[in-house]
Amino acid sequence: MQLTPKVSRETHRSVRVASRSQPERSRHPGAVTEQPIRTVREFVRAAGLSEERAERHRAAGALMLDGEPVTDLDTPVPDGSKVHVAGS
Repeated sequence: MQLTPKVSRETHRSVRVASRSQPERSRHPGAVTEQPIRTVREFVRAAGLSEERAERHRAAGALMLDGEPVTDLDTPVPDGSKVHVAGS
């Protein structure tokens, strides 16, 4: 199951992680595989920001994960978390 982030087109971009209530099932009966945890980098790229622009926002302290500044673009984004980019 592929998750598509929801993007707000106001003065900022906001991405909410869809809830994964059921783990993805593999082709093998009885086997259950977990979804890989996505990173802040993957979410901002899915929202349309370039890698360079995301890094500039991170360095300026304008890239937030649940209200906390992101220090590393490879920070995992747990289910239900909100990634916010101010000023983009």
